Amino acid sequence: MAKRKTQHETQLPEKTQLRKKYDWRRFFEILAATRNVSAACRQSGIPRATAYKWRDRKEIIRDHWNEALAINVDTLTQEAIRRARVGVEREKRHYYRGELLYTEKYREFSDTMLIFLLKSFAPEQFQERSRLDIFSEHIEKRHLRLDIHADIDERAERIVARTVERLSEKGVNLGGDSVGESVHSAHADE
Repeated sequence: MAKRKTQHETQLPEKTQLRKKYDWRRFFEILAATRNVSAACRQSGIPRATAYKWRDRKEIIRDHWNEALAINVDTLTQEAIRRARVGVEREKRHYYRGELLYTEKYREFSDTMLIFLLKSFAPEQFQERSRLDIFSEHIEKRHLRLDIHADIDERAERIVARTVERLSEKGVNLGGDSVGESVHSAHADE
């Protein structure tokens, strides 16, 4: 009976399409299974720098690289769905005074995984609305802060103008580089 090819095996390049020096088929199989470039390089005998160089220069390598990563995402998605729906078999051992009394087997479902899947597959229905509310509240507070700063700046300008006017009336020389220096020297004279 012939071995049935998996999806990623049929989509990977034939050895004749690429240099025979490197085992690109093995590289893409490992990359699709692990999403780990270093492991794929080690197991296929391709130097890591060469793999990246060829990916950047050769369209066929880039296409198969991206396809291998997409296959990995599909595989992980299927596993996440399985864990959310079917669950994972777990064992819990119960001991009394150091001796095993019994082993309890149970199925654990991942509610967190289910939440992530729902947010990913239907974000318009399951996105976090509170984050948007906080963001808009933050923007309103920032505008409020800017308005307050604008009011403070206007008041400060009025205070500085009145101070300069009063000092000029008293005959204080305002010939310094800045109003602050002039005001400081005026207070030093008193």
